[in-house]
Amino acid sequence: MAYMKDFPSAQLVSGTSLDLAIQAMNNCYGNTCTIKSLIGSIRAGHLSLLEHVTATFDILCSEAVLKQISRHRHLSPTVESSRGSDITDNGFYIHPFTEYKGKTFASFDEDYNTLYGEFTAQEYIRRLYDNILFQYHAMVNKGIPREVAAYILPMATMVRMRYTGNLRAWFEYLQKRLCKRASIEHRELAEKIYKELNLTYPDIFNKEMLGMCVNCKERGCSF
Repeated sequence: MAYMKDFPSAQLVSGTSLDLAIQAMNNCYGNTCTIKSLIGSIRAGHLSLLEHVTATFDILCSEAVLKQISRHRHLSPTVESSRGSDITDNGFYIHPFTEYKGKTFASFDEDYNTLYGEFTAQEYIRRLYDNILFQYHAMVNKGIPREVAAYILPMATMVRMRYTGNLRAWFEYLQKRLCKRASIEHRELAEKIYKELNLTYPDIFNKEMLGMCVNCKERGCSF
């Protein structure tokens, strides 16, 4: 059984040229613009120019984070089907909370505690995942369709997807998901997306341009 501690993951598979945005800027102002012109325009908040450039990622994350990233409606996903494939092959996400919150854990089931004694929260969660995985495969082996059996899988089940969006959509996504208020796993995913975009478009995707924590309207850094 695979448990994902080093995931989620994000790999940039396609990124179009910033020249498309610069050419659009030429049309807008009737003269020859440059990357410096584009940077100045983005810094001034004219993000619509970034809509001419797209980036596509292959992403692996939990069903829980999939629910969150789907709220960014200008990003377009194609998600692995739980009807047509066994998504349990991707493994389950282990939340780091289970590592730094105490050494031992007690189940709410006293009989369970009698059988297994003291154990860590992470060990307990792994046992739950193992039991669900066993039940899932038992259902499938008895002829129950995968799409029905998949309803018992936890939100920690990892799922693969391809996500495409224009750079404005990714820009605004990162401003929200790099924030300390974002969930731990989603922030890990956003950091990996950021690193890929920073490598490909360093003049646009950097912490200064994103304005992280600048003029933040939230009441605090905790959710």
